[in-house]
Amino acid sequence: MSAKSQLSIHAAVMNCVARCSESNTPYASLGDFLESLIQIGWELEDVQTVGPAVLPLLGELKDGDTVVVRDTNVVARRPSS
Repeated sequence: MSAKSQLSIHAAVMNCVARCSESNTPYASLGDFLESLIQIGWELEDVQTVGPAVLPLLGELKDGDTVVVRDTNVVARRPSS
């Protein structure tokens, strides 16, 4: 059974997507983020929930997109022309 609440998992997913969107190596950033969750004591089951939830969101980002996390709302921003 998951130790983290759905809200905690959702917040981790959004935080991870935001970090990955700012990185030149988003998939490496994903791995680093998941490792940091383990280091701060997250259960493996919870970490394994975050990773697969992030992947499709990263696939939707376009080159140059960044993600801004405000509270629990996520806003994708495309560079202005």
